Amino acid sequence: MAYDVSLKRAEFNVANRDIEFSVKENGSVLGHLLISKGGVEWVPKDHEKGHRMKWTTFAAAMVQHGEKK
Repeated sequence: MAYDVSLKRAEFNVANRDIEFSVKENGSVLGHLLISKGGVEWVPKDHEKGHRMKWTTFAAAMVQHGEKK
């Protein structure tokens, strides 16, 4: 599995706009990850609406389900 993750906007101060990452697997789009002050949102390919999490919920999910490094 080869993943390609690219930054759509070159703004690093998350103030009034989301930072959007395009995520691809073997050249095929998996979806888009949006980072904002309020949390994160995953928008799967071919979907108009995403799945949003507040930062506290995201942190707990990563601890519970993420792989330790």
